[in-house]
Amino acid sequence: MQIRGVRTAQHASEMDALHRDHRQEERIEEVDSRIDNLLLLTEALWELCSERLGISEADLDARVRHLLDAKNSQQVAEKIRCSSCQAAVPHDMDRCQFCGTDTGRSRDSRFR
Repeated sequence: MQIRGVRTAQHASEMDALHRDHRQEERIEEVDSRIDNLLLLTEALWELCSERLGISEADLDARVRHLLDAKNSQQVAEKIRCSSCQAAVPHDMDRCQFCGTDTGRSRDSRFR
C-alpha cells in the first residue's frame, strides 16, 4: 500500500512538473511574440520618423547614447552605501533605514 501511495504521489508530481513546463513554454512563446511585435512597431516608427522628419541614423545613435549615459549616471547615483553599516540606501532617503546614519543627501520635498 505504501509503495503504491509513493508511486501515485511521484506520478502526480511528475504530471505537475510537466504541466508547469508546458505553461512556461506557453509564456515564453507569448513573450517572444510580444517582442517580435514591438520590434516591428519600432521599425515602423523609425521609418516614419526618418522619412517625415528627416531624422538620420546618426541622430538616433546620438540620442540612444545620451539616454544610456543618463541612465548609467542615475544608477550610479542611486547606489549609495551607508558610511556606518554599508547597507544600500535608496536615493530618496536622507538617513540609512537600518542604522539611522545621515547620508548627507536631502530628501526630495515631494516625498516628505
